[in-house]
Order: sequence, then C-alpha cells, then structure tokens
Amino acid sequence: MIEDVGLTTPPAPFDVAKLFPELAGQSKIAVRLHPRSGAPSPADSSMGGPLLWPIGEP
Repeated sequence: MIEDVGLTTPPAPFDVAKLFPELAGQSKIAVRLHPRSGAPSPADSSMGGPLLWPIGEP
C-alpha cells in the first residue's frame, strides 16, 4: 500500500483564463500519475518496476 504523501498539484500561480481569454473554453480535468518503483510479482503489472519476461525467451 502506498501511503499518501501529499501528491497533489498546487493551484496555478495565476488565472490562465484571465491572461489568455481565448483559452477559457478549452480547460479540462486532468489526472496526474505518480508511479513508484517496485518489485512486482508474476501476478502484478510491470508498471513502475522491472519488466517481467518469460525465462525461456531471449
């Protein structure tokens, strides 16, 4: 289990829509990923850890 260490994006230091009114309608919600190194087992994904490769493959 990964503990929460405050991995959130701080608010923008300025209002982009006020500086660039032509972009006001273009905003979207985004999701930021925070991958961590790991040691996956054969049942886990390789994202953030070593790639699991079949022993018989070069």
